[in-house]
Amino acid sequence: MAYYYKNVMDDDDTVLADILSMKISKESKCKSRTTKNHQQNNSRLFQNEIKQQQQQQQLQASFYQLHYLHQQQLKTMMKHNKDSNTNNNRRSTVNSLQLSPSSSGSSLHSKSSSLGRKIKRVFGVKYSERESREPVMPDSPNSSISSRKTKHLRSSFALPPSPASSTISSKVSFNSVVTLHETFSANEYDRKCDDNVTSQKLTPEIALKIKEELNSFKLNDMHVHPQNWIIMLKFAQSIIDTVFGKKRPLEEITEEENVQKKQKTENVLHRVKVSNLPRVDYANMKKFLRAEGYTRFKKAPKWDYCFITLDNEQEALECVKKLNGYTYKKKELKAEYDPTAEVEYRERFSKNKKPQADPNDTRTSAEKLADQVTPLWRMDYEQQLVKKNRQGLKALTALKKKVSGLSNDKTKSQIGWALEPGMLPCEMLPTIGSPEINNYRTKCEFTIGTNLDGEPTVGFLLGLYRDGIIAVLEPDECLNVSDTAKQIAKSMSDYIKASDLPVYDRVEKKGCWRTIMAKTPSTGEVMILVQLSSADLSPERLDQEKANLIEFWEKKSPVSVTTLLLQVWNGSSNGFTDKAPVETLVGSGYVHEELLGLRFRLSASAFFQVNTAATEILYSKCAEWCNIDSSKKTTLLDLCCGTGTIGLTMAKSVDKVIGIEMVPEAIEDAKINAALNGVNNVTYYASKVENAMHHVRNERNQEVIAVLDPPRNGVHSSVINAVRENTQIDRLIYISCDAKQALDNFVSLCRPQSNKYRGVPFKPSRAVSIDLFPHTEHCELLVEFVRVKEDEEEKVDKKEDEEKEVERKEDEEKEVEQKEEIRVEEQTIIEKQVELEVKEVEESK
Repeated sequence: MAYYYKNVMDDDDTVLADILSMKISKESKCKSRTTKNHQQNNSRLFQNEIKQQQQQQQLQASFYQLHYLHQQQLKTMMKHNKDSNTNNNRRSTVNSLQLSPSSSGSSLHSKSSSLGRKIKRVFGVKYSERESREPVMPDSPNSSISSRKTKHLRSSFALPPSPASSTISSKVSFNSVVTLHETFSANEYDRKCDDNVTSQKLTPEIALKIKEELNSFKLNDMHVHPQNWIIMLKFAQSIIDTVFGKKRPLEEITEEENVQKKQKTENVLHRVKVSNLPRVDYANMKKFLRAEGYTRFKKAPKWDYCFITLDNEQEALECVKKLNGYTYKKKELKAEYDPTAEVEYRERFSKNKKPQADPNDTRTSAEKLADQVTPLWRMDYEQQLVKKNRQGLKALTALKKKVSGLSNDKTKSQIGWALEPGMLPCEMLPTIGSPEINNYRTKCEFTIGTNLDGEPTVGFLLGLYRDGIIAVLEPDECLNVSDTAKQIAKSMSDYIKASDLPVYDRVEKKGCWRTIMAKTPSTGEVMILVQLSSADLSPERLDQEKANLIEFWEKKSPVSVTTLLLQVWNGSSNGFTDKAPVETLVGSGYVHEELLGLRFRLSASAFFQVNTAATEILYSKCAEWCNIDSSKKTTLLDLCCGTGTIGLTMAKSVDKVIGIEMVPEAIEDAKINAALNGVNNVTYYASKVENAMHHVRNERNQEVIAVLDPPRNGVHSSVINAVRENTQIDRLIYISCDAKQALDNFVSLCRPQSNKYRGVPFKPSRAVSIDLFPHTEHCELLVEFVRVKEDEEEKVDKKEDEEKEVERKEDEEKEVEQKEEIRVEEQTIIEKQVELEVKEVEESK
């Protein structure tokens, strides 16, 4: 052990290493040789040797932890020095504690700070993170005698007893004992502790007895009996508890003391607000502030200001003086002192903070719910269509702007459409409205909770749950909810009010009734899925509730139910989940919907557009834009096909449909729907698009048309790359329910070729918005992308060559004109000179 630490310490610390090991290094080497012989003869001796090595390793870790404890105690005592007379009087008493190796103790004390740094470098962690168990003491006469001595000392000194199960690392400090005379010669005996610590005085009588007891341990013989280290450390624990004080147990601390301690720590955050910073370039700003000595600051990406936190008011004012008027990135900074109470700051950013009611808000509860569910309900429908058309125009304008910014001399020919004058990159057709604007939703998910009066209610949350709003209101005034769904919500409310089971509290995570989903397709069939928590229900009570639900919906409810489902979910997340199974209580577990002459089977988790009449318009427009030529062999590539609705509605117009979807359950529904409608030219793959695209490449087709109907947030860039790299795809129909989130996909389709985006890019050809969600902000955007042709690239290059030729000719003409002007000027000068010479000759005659 000493050999190892001598290699990691400086030469000046060898004395410390000797004290630490107590000269056991030589003995350890002898033991190691002896051990090898004993291993061959007696395995029992080998096991004892391993135990001793483990004890030494544990003691080694304990010592370094204890050294850290001593340093903390030393810092605490230095804060409470009294006058020098008191210290001088007590210095003489403590000097009686000097041990025989006093010089070593002094050396140990003087090198304590450097030792701490080296310990951290060696172990790589904080002392408090290292744990050590108390080694098992071997049975020996020496240990029993020493134990009796320690017990006698505790009784004679009236020292507080140490529990046998306490760990050495958290309480004992051998270093504190060795350097006790150094410590108390410069500090106060009585530790002035906080309210949670008790302390005693170290009297001269106790000091003399401690000296006698320490000398009796015979430190020079500790390498012979390693267990004496443990006894020594335990004894040092008693001294530390007596002198420095002992922590009170947590159960003895009253709530009032905790409140007082909390009030003491509620300080003021000394912050400086620095304004007029660049909104971007955070990395350079971070380097700048750190170079100025400020390491605690906060800046959001879109802020043009930041907050710097200082330790006190003086530092904050110095920061203001330093940064106010400072020129950074050609901008003059403005700094101002902005102190904030810490409690106020914590509450401002608390996640559990509940919103405050606006006193000027005169809306009724029904109006608030309508603004939450259908925010455009006050607006005339024609105005809603204009607004949604403007959203599509904004998305296309942003597309052209972003793609044009990627232009350079090499890529100009690939994105010539984005460099042409005008705001739009393609034609934007007028928005197509929904045939039904009220009661059009065929699927609704209702929350089961309590209304503003605390009564059980089935409906919608009055606001966002993440904002702390948990009140639920009936959907009677919601324009987009069907009449059947409203009746289902009312019937479920009546059932829960009559039930003895409580509604689920989303805050306390307790209760039973959670959520209900209603699917009401145009065929008149009805699916109800009820979700409840069974955490407080016995299996018998749960079975009884299932029977009650079946009886209510089959016999007592005014709604004729086709299938009734139940999901038991005891997790903390809200809403329906795929982590819990769905049990069928009534019916087959499915309902059916009809679309464009086809019949589709819908399960509880299957996705289907909620506005059937408007969906028919959307799919019909998609088929029209595909511009399928009956004279050619065409394959329709249905990407993110879901349950196969798009591909099946267009299957009769193409030779083959290939559907790709990464959700296996959706592919199973798609196959069933294909069989239900007798469609045989469809093949489905449950895979990622980029992994299944080779199935298309292997098909030798004259034409491939792709339709991409992704989720709201679009698709991964790998899907876009797969489409671009497939040279058989010349046309792509992109259906987006959120153009803002799909903008990145649009740009990736149209940007020039690069190492990341390979393949000839696409360009937008035409676009139209189709409203599937009246009275809401959402709208479907249909965009047709076509592949940029080589002749178009050549046309762009030819146009550029023609422009260059015109410029060249103009330059030549200008050069000729300049030369002619120079020639005329020179001729004029010569003529004038001749006239002057002739005139001079005549005058001379």
